[in-house]
Amino acid sequence: MEPQAAPALIASIRAGHAVTTQGPVSAMGRLDCKAPSLIALKGLSRDADIFVTISEEQAARAVGILAQEGFARHHRALPGSRRSSPGSIAGTTRG
Repeated sequence: MEPQAAPALIASIRAGHAVTTQGPVSAMGRLDCKAPSLIALKGLSRDADIFVTISEEQAARAVGILAQEGFARHHRALPGSRRSSPGSIAGTTRG
């Protein structure tokens, strides 16, 4: 799962080699990678069954789901930091 704004892994898998992508800054923190990690790409190209991108809106909805379930209370971010945790929820509720 990666942001639509940073589809480096899915673009690399489709191209058959590492690809650097362009796009706006994503609010999904560490998932906002415009170039893939070569180590991650090698492992994922071998082991992953599916690659999914999610929009900023899907990630924002996931933040709301996490907050409703009480997760937001337990995750305090430092000022200026960004989180990628909602990506997991958004990836599973995509549609």
